[in-house]
Amino acid sequence: MATINATDIGRRIGSFQPPEVINFLLTNQGYLTGKPGKYHLTPEGERFGEYIDYDNGYGGFAHRQRYYTRFDESILGHLDTSPEQIEQARQGYQAHKLDLKIAREAAYRIAEEEYLASLVADDADGEIDWKQLAIVVGVAAATITAGVATYKIVKHIKNKKAAAAEQTGAV
Repeated sequence: MATINATDIGRRIGSFQPPEVINFLLTNQGYLTGKPGKYHLTPEGERFGEYIDYDNGYGGFAHRQRYYTRFDESILGHLDTSPEQIEQARQGYQAHKLDLKIAREAAYRIAEEEYLASLVADDADGEIDWKQLAIVVGVAAATITAGVATYKIVKHIKNKKAAAAEQTGAV
């Protein structure tokens, strides 16, 4: 039994259609349910499809396990791949992408408003946080001191090497 995925279906129906559009087509025709990234086979979809479990074989942080949906090639004879159905699936995918974009922008605006509100709340008392200022000045002073010390040590080592090279060359 040869199996195909959404990408293969998109290639075989004539003009190449991206797998995201094919997944919407399969959803619209009752073979899949769910949303992008979380599709599940319907009872009708189980007649033609199966889940393939992929495990990379590693453990711990490197462990990756994914499930892929593959279909028997016979599904191609049952899919309605008319231009109208393809266009409906494409519009569904575009609407989904637009919804995601709107949700991302709204979440960003809310986070930005909360951040700005926290800045205003922190500055509301108008007082200087001397402890925080002392920490910042201390870190800056330590950084400058370390930089100057490093410069002087490197310069000293270079001078010693140059002097040693002169002594061995002069002898």
